[in-house]
Amino acid sequence: MKKQLAVLIGVSMLAACNQGAGGEEEKAKEEELTASSVLTAAEKAHQDLQSVEVSFSQMDDYGWEEEGVASYDFAENVTHIETKSPKLTLFKDSEEFLFISDISSYTRDEKAKYESLLDRMTSQHKNPLAHFKEYDENLFDKFELEEKDGSYLLTYNGSEDDRLLLIESLAQSYVDYNARMWEEDPEDIEFDEVTADSFELSFDIDKDTNRIMSYKIKADYAIDIDGYEREFEADDSYIFSAFDEVAAIEKPDKDLTAVGNLSYDQQEQYEQEAADYVDAIIQATVFQNEEEYAARAPGDQSEDEKKEEGAKQKEEFGDLFKMFFGLGLEELNVNEDVIEEASAAYLKLLQGSNYLMLESNAQSEDTFEVVVSVEGIMLDNIQREIDLLLQNELNSGSISEESSEEELVQAMVSVLEKVAAEDHLAEAREVSVEVNRAGGSYMILDQDQYLDAFIQ
Repeated sequence: MKKQLAVLIGVSMLAACNQGAGGEEEKAKEEELTASSVLTAAEKAHQDLQSVEVSFSQMDDYGWEEEGVASYDFAENVTHIETKSPKLTLFKDSEEFLFISDISSYTRDEKAKYESLLDRMTSQHKNPLAHFKEYDENLFDKFELEEKDGSYLLTYNGSEDDRLLLIESLAQSYVDYNARMWEEDPEDIEFDEVTADSFELSFDIDKDTNRIMSYKIKADYAIDIDGYEREFEADDSYIFSAFDEVAAIEKPDKDLTAVGNLSYDQQEQYEQEAADYVDAIIQATVFQNEEEYAARAPGDQSEDEKKEEGAKQKEEFGDLFKMFFGLGLEELNVNEDVIEEASAAYLKLLQGSNYLMLESNAQSEDTFEVVVSVEGIMLDNIQREIDLLLQNELNSGSISEESSEEELVQAMVSVLEKVAAEDHLAEAREVSVEVNRAGGSYMILDQDQYLDAFIQ
């Protein structure tokens, strides 16, 4: 009995010791709870997130509040965003981006900005902490921790220099959002200066799941790009819900993306036909090729009818080009044949330019914006080369100061044949051409929209 009693006493003492040790261990765990440890756990909890829904209120570049709900299926790479003001539906999967609005006046660049917004929100909301940590790898050490019932409140308390690192994340969003309109790659744009009058960032994190329940960001800042300063205010809040519970996101009816009463298929057809028409017109005018006009022009006309129309466009443009060219020589004593020969030489030089059809977008049921990238000829550069070649002709005695004006023009035509247009092409420039559709036919009311890019 004494032996058994001794064993029981020993077991009890061991249990008491273990209980004491467990208490100390639990206490140690509590002491180890820091802002950094909570944020690290939250970042890890979001790494394998399959889907989530985020209600948001954020301020746009112009100080207008945007409210909406974003649904993300990260596993299937699908995003669906509904905004209240302006009322928009944005959808993107691995195949395409759909933009639906009650307003039909959005430009191509504005639509591109909303696609950039969707991409930015998708990247940021999958793992907000990882997003901000890209700008400051020591981010988690710069928060204060407050424990609440069921959650932790993390409030940013970084220094002024620290805040500027995160301000750059907001500024970069502005650049990504607007780079399309600037016709630049966002990665090529550098900030000359970033300043901040205020900056606040906080996260609410669930104790049980370590997931972000919500976060807020508020800032008053300015960025300087190429000497141009823009001031901004951010007052954004995001509430997370339905973790890994978002149902399969359905793709909106494509007909809803079409303008006016057009169906999606009609709009797609007319957009392509508008682009084909611009392509054909460029061939008939700039490149003086009625055969290519006939091959590229849309419509149900016969090939002969299209060739006839192409020849008409070719002739009208050639006559117009000759007329304007002749105006520059009207003070000279030059006959009509020489003027025609000179204008034809310049027109042939113009055909050394390059272009590429980029896209076509409906602006209304009968108006389309066709975008063309053009490498046009730089006339100033060509004129300098012509002057040098004429000087060589003068030095060789082929022409002299006593040569008539007509002889000088003919000499200019002669040296033009030695000029290689490809050596004098400008950098590619995107131009928008407005095309109108009526009764199945297309027309361009202002050809200068593309001609100005071919002749620079």
